[in-house]
Amino acid sequence: MGRIALLPDEIVNKIAAGEIIERPVSIVKELIENSLDAGSTEIRIDIEKGGKQLIRVSDDGCGIASEEAQLAFERHATSKIQSSEDLHEIATMGFRGEALASIAAVSQVQIRTRREEEAAGTSLYLVGGKVQNHQPAAAPRGTLFESRNLFFNTPARKKFLKSDGTEASAITHMVHAFAMAHPEISFFLHHDQREVLRCPRTATLRERIFQIFGAELLDQLLELNESLYHFQLTGFISNTGALKSNKNYQYFFINRRMVKDKVLANSVYVAYRVYAQTGQYPVAFLFLEMPPSMVDVNVHPAKYEVRFLQQSLVQKGIIDAIQKALNVVRPLPSFQLQQTPYIPRYSAPELNLQNTGAQPAGFPEEMPAGPGLSMPAPAFRKMPEPGEYKIVGHYDNTYIVLSDEGGLILVDQHVAHERVLYEQLLQRQERQEMRRQNLLIPLVLELNPAQMMLMEDYADRFQELGFDLEIFGNGSVIIREIPELLVDANYSAAIQRLVNDLERLYRDGVLESFAEEMRKSMSCQAAVKINMPLTREKMEWLIAELLKTNTPQVCPHGRPIILRISHYEIEKNFKRI
Repeated sequence: MGRIALLPDEIVNKIAAGEIIERPVSIVKELIENSLDAGSTEIRIDIEKGGKQLIRVSDDGCGIASEEAQLAFERHATSKIQSSEDLHEIATMGFRGEALASIAAVSQVQIRTRREEEAAGTSLYLVGGKVQNHQPAAAPRGTLFESRNLFFNTPARKKFLKSDGTEASAITHMVHAFAMAHPEISFFLHHDQREVLRCPRTATLRERIFQIFGAELLDQLLELNESLYHFQLTGFISNTGALKSNKNYQYFFINRRMVKDKVLANSVYVAYRVYAQTGQYPVAFLFLEMPPSMVDVNVHPAKYEVRFLQQSLVQKGIIDAIQKALNVVRPLPSFQLQQTPYIPRYSAPELNLQNTGAQPAGFPEEMPAGPGLSMPAPAFRKMPEPGEYKIVGHYDNTYIVLSDEGGLILVDQHVAHERVLYEQLLQRQERQEMRRQNLLIPLVLELNPAQMMLMEDYADRFQELGFDLEIFGNGSVIIREIPELLVDANYSAAIQRLVNDLERLYRDGVLESFAEEMRKSMSCQAAVKINMPLTREKMEWLIAELLKTNTPQVCPHGRPIILRISHYEIEKNFKRI
């Protein structure tokens, strides 16, 4: 190992540039932020070859004073903060004073700028961070910044850039974000002399979304405007029937600064979890406004990541606001339990109405029996056109078969029961009325060191759900009581699964959703299984309880519960129409 020595400025600048400038879109982001801070009303972006060959950003902002133009390219030179206290109340897009120096260190830079009160502007030309030319120049008010031949002096980094199309797509996505955050500013984007985006200034976010994405997407969005705790949440989300196959339509903003934050993304995931299946993602344009002191935007060199002072409140507020909007528009099943049960005149071989299996968890211990059974109709908060259904039978010991005036309805008994148990569990937990069961022989779990650390920190979460546990040394946890819900399930495997979920959520940085994951997992493992016969009375009970839940369409994991086959489809397939 050599002797300790200070690195040359050239190497220091390249290292700093590596933290800020990862690809062309990084430059576009930094330059647009500078234009916004300069009070621009129109910003134009031109790129060539995905930004690798040229990035040009011009604006009509306040410009840079001629005597400060060269100083702006020094590291940590900024007009946006003056003291350490300012770091706790950051209200500008840029503030580190590293952007221009980092861009100049890895490209060939030309800048022309003029303040309104100056008779002439200033032109600078830099190569690899070194000023090659500095002279007066004719220029309109504002700033024109060109970055050419990105990474010309660091070929090792240049070879890791993606194709021109991929880099251009990333820039387009970024410009979309800025345009949505600032509808009062005009944005124009050209790639290889072709117009990609044209957004004249507008009055509202709704109009800006129309400019960018068109009327078809706009018609599928629900508007949010909620005051939650210490922040304001506005924006748009998609209805449950307009989910996408990727996350390209999710944008998150804190005080109009676009961020890539796991807390916000996970909040949207949790809110839509009962509606979205694997591979489906909602549209989300979410804007959080909060006091700058409540969020730290200085935790990442490129300012993508943030840290909230009250993270759990932020997450809960977003989840509640989204679910409130979805609950207003979600469709409910258009059938309800008929007062007098339907008695089939015949029993086909596949309609098994007898129960030969164990009592499923959550079902009533005693069920009334007999052909004269009458059950009350479940209550609905919203039923525009109430109908009636009849229980026809049981198919494959898995699906409850119903009929109504519209056709046939199949209900998956496992996921239906899972939804019922999940909401019962949630209500009991909120009321702190969890039912427990003593174990005759305490269960001993052996955990690895990482799991043991997490268990020590999150033991109270297990207690809240009905577990009585004690942590011993040498990686052992003794469980003496379990939730009543898991009595008939393999509770040893259930607990191990919960521990594994805790470890996974820790790795993903989304531990805030652990309580939700526990409820889902417990409900799934306790629910009646497929291929389990049910009596008619239990089928009636399950359908009635399902229709009392807040979300009878899907299970907590997002799988559909109800499948409808219309009378028209049946008639069509039998060639009657």
